[in-house]
Parts: sequence; C-alpha cells; structure tokens
Amino acid sequence: MSDKILLDKKYDEKVAVITINRPEKRNAFDADILNGYIDALDEVRDDDGIQVVLTQANGPSFAAGMDLHYLRDFRASFKPVYDWGRMKAPARLSLALINYPKISVAAVHGYCLGGGFSLMMAHDVVIVADDAQIGMPEVLRGSFGQGVTAQVIKEGIPRKKAVLLQLLGRNLSGLEAEQLGLATFSVPAGEVKDEALKIATELGTRNPSVLAHAKIAINLDQHLPLEHAMWSDDMVAARMRMSIDPLGDVEGYLKSQKGGTNKDYQRN
Repeated sequence: MSDKILLDKKYDEKVAVITINRPEKRNAFDADILNGYIDALDEVRDDDGIQVVLTQANGPSFAAGMDLHYLRDFRASFKPVYDWGRMKAPARLSLALINYPKISVAAVHGYCLGGGFSLMMAHDVVIVADDAQIGMPEVLRGSFGQGVTAQVIKEGIPRKKAVLLQLLGRNLSGLEAEQLGLATFSVPAGEVKDEALKIATELGTRNPSVLAHAKIAINLDQHLPLEHAMWSDDMVAARMRMSIDPLGDVEGYLKSQKGGTNKDYQRN
C-alpha cells in the first residue's frame, strides 16, 4: 500500500480509518491513491473486528479531484476503441465503496472537487465542514464530470441545482451541501474529524448483521418502485433473520428505553 494512503485499525472502536495523505497536492487522486484506497478496503473487508470504515484526509483539503497529469497520461494509454465494459479507476473506486459490506463514514473539509466529490458521495454517512468547498469544476476545462454527474443525479437533488454544479462549475459550501441532502450534516471545520469518528464509533456498537442488512436494503430500495421495495425489504429481513432474531431481546430492549430513547442500548 502506498504511503499516500494510511490505514489505522481502531479495534476498540471497531473502526478502520483510511487517511488520504498527499497534502502537498491537495490530495489529488493518482494511481497510488486510487489503488491504495481499494487495497485498504480489501484489507479490512473480512476483518470481523472492523464494522465501520472512516475516510479522512491530511492537509488543507479532502481532495482536489483527479490529478490532471495522471489523468492525461491515463487517457493517452487508451486504444482507439477501448474496453467500454470495464469501469475506469475512479468509477471503480466509488462503486467499491457504495457496494462495500461495511458502513462507511467520510470526514470532509476544505476543497472536495470532482473525483473527491464522487468519493464523498459514495459514503453512507458524510460529515462535512460548514465552510468546505464542494463542486464539479470539470466543465471549466472541457468535460462534464464523468461519474460525478451520475452520483449527483442519483442523489435526487433538484435538476436546476445539479445544473449549477455541473454546467456553471460553482462550488457549494458544506452547509449548502447538507441542505441539499448531499451530506449528512455539517459542523465547524475544526470539529469534522472528531465528529466523524464519534459517529463511526457509535455505528461500531451496533450489531454487524443489522448494519449489513440495513445497507443492503437501502442500496436495493433506492432503485425500485415502492411496492417492489416493500417486497425487497421482506426478503432482506428473511435473510437477516438467519443471523439474528430481531425480537430476541424484547424485555432487555424495553427496559433500556424506559424514560425515553436510549441509543446506548446494544444488541448482541
């Protein structure tokens, strides 16, 4: 694994922290980062001591997008008719995270552009600095934001806001990203990493089978009509019950919730 990607396994919290570490280039993605990030995911994929993956970045920005020198060399290597059936590296990175069996959390600060924006949106939970700058500057250099466009549209934000991002090349603040539903919530810049770790640690206390099946249900349901999504939920629940009985600790749960909701209750 490249030194541009750092992996810290926090077994007490059941959280693996992946840190993008190319601050001198504002964490612009090159082959080392793209491949190293996927290697880090693979390293903890089957690790039962890890339930949540947290992505953060060193330096003043989360990620300034793709390294354009790397991208130019990468494009130059294409054959006249290239293998269209094989996703390119940035898309594979986002899809690897979207389809990852563990829950993912992102801590986003500074600039988060292009490929960095795509990676941000691939996470299940996004904690963003309220003054972060998030956008798609590709149109300014003659592109339309390949891969990023698909994720922006699939998030269901209003079309006219998508145009603001894609065709005008204007950035959103972290607060605006939260208001549009592109981030879970925003916090002051100095609190991003701590808040993201706090959320990741809380998720790490949940039953791993429940976390996994909740993510399966969300990923399936978002592509289905309501009635089909209801049937899908039924099938996912049947699969989940093979590993945990949702009603197996009714008394303990009810006792823990007396006096109001208690999120500290843990189901084994």
